[in-house]
Amino acid sequence: MILLISNMREDAKEGREVDMVQNFNLATFDIISDLSFGESFGGLRVRTAHPWIKAFFDIATIGTIMTQLVLLKIPIISVLAGVLVLPMLRKRLGIMSYTRDKIEKRIDQITDRPDFMSYVLRHNDEKGMSREEIQATFSVLMIAGSETTATSLAGCTYLLQKHPRVRQKLHAEIRDTFLDDKEITMLSVSHLTYLDAVIGESLRLYPPVPIALSRMTPPEGAVICGHWVPGNVCLLQMRLSYSLTVIQVSVGVPQFAAYTSPLNFVEPDSFAPERMLHEHDAKFDKDRKAVLQPFSAGPRNCIGKK
Repeated sequence: MILLISNMREDAKEGREVDMVQNFNLATFDIISDLSFGESFGGLRVRTAHPWIKAFFDIATIGTIMTQLVLLKIPIISVLAGVLVLPMLRKRLGIMSYTRDKIEKRIDQITDRPDFMSYVLRHNDEKGMSREEIQATFSVLMIAGSETTATSLAGCTYLLQKHPRVRQKLHAEIRDTFLDDKEITMLSVSHLTYLDAVIGESLRLYPPVPIALSRMTPPEGAVICGHWVPGNVCLLQMRLSYSLTVIQVSVGVPQFAAYTSPLNFVEPDSFAPERMLHEHDAKFDKDRKAVLQPFSAGPRNCIGKK
């Protein structure tokens, strides 16, 4: 984080534009790669994204385009979507190969430095994780612990810059609470109620995963928006044939749509952290805060929630 702040100060001093989206992505990927592989990508140092990061964003872009093309259900467009599969698979294989090599290198290291792998290696026995499980887990950690955090930070920063009243109130809470940076700990920060409200409201307006997350229908089935859906169906699980045609009906409510719906929140497009406070304006009494689940819900929700 010291390097991130140093880069920002240098840019400001030189009168250069500060790209916070890129800065946050470089910082979070540097941190998560260091914790996962014992070796940082070094993006903040060289001020450019590592090939692993570039490949990840390429895959995300291609995957999004391909999914939307398939949903159009036009045969010729479905074929076009199929053409996009090959470059996406190549990049995915490249990421998997790089991740596997880094994992093997980290496992071979002998170090007392605590990181994610050190906890895995403590149980390196017949009851521990296999190499395949470790690779799959660390691939998830690399993505879920970086880009989503960067997106959340970028959204929060944008909203604070657009709303000086909120920014000044948050600034006052932080400055009045801490006299020295050594006082800032995970425990002490957890008591900053307005900061917590700002983060919650930012996640509502800029959820890092704006799409619908998959859920399972109950065994007896369910009626959703007037349509019958059979039991034990994984919602949003798009099963594709080799011709890339959708062969299963899928249902879901994108998070962004739910969080900005007037059915769930009063003045849904307004950035109002006060709505998240225990003591808030009476006009927010009808807000359905239980709808806000940016980390998903249930036993398989995001492990990075806390």
